[in-house]
Amino acid sequence: MKKQNDANAGLTKLAIKSVKDAFDAVNAVLGTEDAGKTLGINPKGDKTYQIDKVAEKVYLDNLPESVTVVSEESEPKLGSDVIVFLDPVCGSILAKRGSKHFTTGIAIYSKQLEPICEAIGIFETGDIYYADSSGSYKNGEKIHVSNKKKIDDSTIINCESHSVADRLEIIKIDLFKKAPHVFCPGSDKLSLSMLSEGIIDGYVNPAKVYPSTELIGIYLVKQAGGVVSDTKGRQIKVYPDLKHKTTLLCSCTEEMHNQLLKML
Repeated sequence: MKKQNDANAGLTKLAIKSVKDAFDAVNAVLGTEDAGKTLGINPKGDKTYQIDKVAEKVYLDNLPESVTVVSEESEPKLGSDVIVFLDPVCGSILAKRGSKHFTTGIAIYSKQLEPICEAIGIFETGDIYYADSSGSYKNGEKIHVSNKKKIDDSTIINCESHSVADRLEIIKIDLFKKAPHVFCPGSDKLSLSMLSEGIIDGYVNPAKVYPSTELIGIYLVKQAGGVVSDTKGRQIKVYPDLKHKTTLLCSCTEEMHNQLLKML
């Protein structure tokens, strides 16, 4: 057991180091003409920019050859060890234009798809959020979700939408008519980090667009005391591919979660 715990602690350190290295590598090209160069279409169907590959390379260089890697920017690489999910740059559209309003993330799961650790980096602030079996942290300090139990005049909900059709459908949902403060920051990992820290109270994406690489952050929410499901209240399953998709609802408390579910 001690050997396994030591190994998992090493993976947490690896995840944090990789995020720090991604900060350095991306900041070195941010704002340059090459950063926004289109390199093709990634396996998820989005454009891949040079800045995405710069960040991805850092992670791949840090990872042992034995791991399975599922990245938004490359075809999956099969290995015999743990499964690593990568979203090198979440918010590439802004990043390619020189903005720092984007994030980076890595999640490490066992071969049985049990979470071991994950880390998210916020480029704008330099903050690093991470979670492992001991809890959720921001820059080494333990964090916890808020204790909000119902929608009132101080509740903050973040949402995500990826198409005009999604956005038109979202505004018809009761939740977005009744929630007093609704924001769409453009990075799901930013929202999940803020939820884990107690800054916002809920996050929702009612469109079925979430492959496992974009679920980096749900372990952070859970370990901070939050609640995670799809928008029907079902358990989220993580798959070692980019094919399976899901909706996502994350809340600070069971009471808040149940209230939000009734509005979706």
